[in-house]
Amino acid sequence: MAGFTEQTPHPPYPTGIPTVAIAGLGLLGASLALALRNSGQNIRVLGCARREETVAQALTAGVVEEASTDPQEILPQADLTVICMPIEASIDFAVANQALWRPGAVVTDVGSIKTDIVGAIRPVLLGRGIQFVGSHPMAGSEKSGLAHADSEMYRGAVVFVTPHDQDPPEAIALVRNFWESLHSRVVQLDTETHDALVARTSHLIHLIAGAAVNVTLDHPNANLGTASGFRDFSRIAAGSAGMWREIICHNRDHVLEALDEITAELGNIRQLLDHKDWDRLEQHLQEAGQKRRNWYRNWLHE
Repeated sequence: MAGFTEQTPHPPYPTGIPTVAIAGLGLLGASLALALRNSGQNIRVLGCARREETVAQALTAGVVEEASTDPQEILPQADLTVICMPIEASIDFAVANQALWRPGAVVTDVGSIKTDIVGAIRPVLLGRGIQFVGSHPMAGSEKSGLAHADSEMYRGAVVFVTPHDQDPPEAIALVRNFWESLHSRVVQLDTETHDALVARTSHLIHLIAGAAVNVTLDHPNANLGTASGFRDFSRIAAGSAGMWREIICHNRDHVLEALDEITAELGNIRQLLDHKDWDRLEQHLQEAGQKRRNWYRNWLHE
């Protein structure tokens, strides 16, 4: 394995995860900490945050047992660390604090793209005997901050786990078991397959929602005609523009492919309207509706 000589075995992985550190106590990190605290598992939950105010709030609310703005006080204790920060901040945090984790510890994250994160963090930590196995829970909200933490956020959510093909099975199993213990639905993918998928299921949808908001609300009479359909569809457009800029920047190629696909689909619909081909338009809508109903039925029973 890269980073270890043939004479150096894999470091010992804990059979359980008695101490979990959450690095970043915003919405995702605080929700994860609360989920762990409420899970009934015999786990110590520690936290790192950038601001003293957040540390104090997390301790007062019982989100974590111990917290600090100094990673040196937290990371050496952790069997598993979950980095709950934006993409660039996650990479910077892991690289800056690589010497603090003990050999044999496992680190994961919650980032929305995986190729760049795993590619930047994994080799750095591997060289110190620490395993990094990427994760991405499909959970969240347009809201942000510890104040909006939800202990049920990860229950039933799909969580992608994206190991490298040379990662030890024990480290992969530990990360999978961690998410499964929170009643999440784990799906294991390679990083490229993951990034191509979420470009369509998440990143493209956000861009389309933003475009629909602009087209709709720029109309002079928009306030007379918007209803629940627009409200539900446009909700994600209210998310952090800075966060979405970073996500799409790191997944640019796959998002461009998805945009080409949706542009072609809209072009086909435009042609049907140009030719007043109402029968084929109805057929198109019926097929899309059936696909959605099939998907939703399968989703409910997964």
